Formats: sequence, structure tokens, C-alpha cells
Amino acid sequence: MRAPTFTKRTLISAFDHTRTMSTMSTATESNAAKAFFRQPFYAKDGKTKLPQYVAHRGFNKIYPENTLSAFQAAIDVGCHGIETDVQISRDGVVVISHDFTLTRCFGIDKKINECDWEYLSTLRTIREPREKMIRLSDFLEFISAKGRDHIWVLLDIKRNNPANVIIKKIAETFKSGPYSSQPWHLRIVLGCWAPTYFPVCKEHLPSFQPVLIGYNIVAARKALRTLPEVSFNTHFTSIKGPLGYGFVDAVHRNKNIKKEPSDGKLVFGWTINKTRDIRWAIRKNLDVVLTDDPAVYKQISDVWDDVYSERHEEEDNKMTLRERLYLTFWNLWFVFFGWVFPLLYPYLQRFLVEKPAVKTNVKGSSART
Repeated sequence: MRAPTFTKRTLISAFDHTRTMSTMSTATESNAAKAFFRQPFYAKDGKTKLPQYVAHRGFNKIYPENTLSAFQAAIDVGCHGIETDVQISRDGVVVISHDFTLTRCFGIDKKINECDWEYLSTLRTIREPREKMIRLSDFLEFISAKGRDHIWVLLDIKRNNPANVIIKKIAETFKSGPYSSQPWHLRIVLGCWAPTYFPVCKEHLPSFQPVLIGYNIVAARKALRTLPEVSFNTHFTSIKGPLGYGFVDAVHRNKNIKKEPSDGKLVFGWTINKTRDIRWAIRKNLDVVLTDDPAVYKQISDVWDDVYSERHEEEDNKMTLRERLYLTFWNLWFVFFGWVFPLLYPYLQRFLVEKPAVKTNVKGSSART
């Protein structure tokens, strides 16, 4: 399967954390391309490039995840981007939610694809301050507002939604507005959990950059060889564990690809919250750090220089036997699960993937054909 083709200009504006729009509009193509691939800011030493930091489901350390309050808090603390998740309601509305059920966040024993938007819009989070669920269109309106056009988005397309259904609905949402001062394909990255989603993305959203999300580092290395123009959002334990050795460098240099390397491949790491892990991610040159607590990342980036790095490097590299076994176990488990899950997925689809629904007289109920 051939990966979709994207140019180096696809996400220039999204990853270039400049607020001077006039400068960007008059930049030459070569300068703009360079601006996209450089890190958006440097440490105080003026030479160390730092990863961009992205709020995982917003600033969910202090606010309910995937809510407007969490997103605003992420912007206030200086995040370069926001990661958020999409599901689809029974009546075809793309909504912002990580889970395909309402239980954990809203305390309702229902699946999102069993409910119409009219019902979902009445719900409030269990966690204070009690926030409402929002649609993708609401989120786009939020980030298109004045003063937020420097924010880019990693849109996690959950695999429990049929690719041809949800990606088409996402495309329709982008086309119907609201609109951004920059085209959405310059600000939004499509996060997909399987390469099978990429052709559907190319069909409905051909200008958007894809990112392969996953736990399995072996599968990621395979994708590095077969999908040379796709970036990676990989679980942090997989990158840091023994099977992840050299992965970041391999992605940046494309040394596993037997042809001319393509520029601009990125490595995102999720979810990185501990101070020592953030410092490790900076030293290993990750491009993006996804975190639940971006304030911690900002504190580290504000003081980062060679002296600070050297002072903590020995401490950060020390790992107990228990920690090493932990990383090794999860590396192997993710590989095993990544091998078993595709075999089981056809059977799991009956529980996870949206099924045809019939209209009912009870709002939000779940009668099926």
C-alpha cells in the first residue's frame, strides 16, 4: 500500500511557532520550508533546539480532558499545540471525546455512537468544573479565534470508528466552517492508528499530513521502511525501552529506507509527564512532547542550558533494575499485543465499531437493527 504523498510545505505554518503572520506570508519557499523543520524555539543558551510541547487532551492535569477549559489553559501556559480525540455520534456529528463510551468522563452507561448530538450536548463532565461535550466544529471555532492562530492540532482519529465514515465527516466539518486565517491543513495533523486509514485520508483530506499513532515500536520501524513520508506518534515507554534504541535517529535520518530520504519526518512521544522523562526526551531530540501537565515542561524549558542538562544527566540516566524490567516488559507486551490485536480486531469490531441504528422515540436510546 502506497503512502499518501505530501510536500514539505504541508505543515509549515502549523509547526512554525511564529506570531508574525506578515513575515510568514512574505517568506520564500526555501525559508518557509526551513522554518517548518526547525524547532519552534531554543533554550536560553541560544543553541539547543527544544521539542514543541503539546497538551494531551488539553491541560487535563487541572481541567476535565478535552474541554474548552483544558484547551484554553494549554494555550495560556504557552503550548505550541493541542492533542484531542474525535468520535462520531449516532446522527453523524463528529464530537470531541477520547472514550467511545460516556462512562468515565460523564457517568453515563452508553456509547457515543448510540446517542444523537441533541442528547450528548446536555451532558456534563463528572470532574469539576463540570464542562459540556463539544463538537469538532466547536473546537475549530475555538482555535480559529483571534490570538489562537499559532496553535496547531494533533487530531487523534479513534479506530473504533469506521475510517470511511468518520474521515468523510471530518472533511465535511472542515468544509462547512468555521474557517481559520490559515487553511486547516496547515494547522491540523491527522493521527491514525493503522496504515489502512491513510488512503481514506488521502481521498477526503489530501492536503493533510498523516501521523501513525501506536505503541508497537517494531510496527513503527516497519512503517519507517514502507511509509517514508509518514511521521510517528509513539508511546514513550516504547521509545525509551530497549527496542526503541536508535528509533528517533532512524526516523530523522531515514537510514532504514533504501532510497533518497524525505525531509520533515517527525517523532512525537506520548504521554511524557515526569521531569526526568521530559529531560530525557529533550536530550534524545524528540520533535514533539505530548504531556498532561505542560506547565512542568515549560518550567524545564525555561531553565534549560548545558549546565542544567549536565547537572541532571547522570540522575536521569540512572535506572533501577525494576525500572529496566518495567520498560522491557511493556516493550515486549506492546509488540505481542500489536501482533495479536489485528487478528482479533474483526471479532472486536462488533463491540467497538459503529453499527447502523434505527430511529427511536427515546432520545439517546440504543435500539438496533
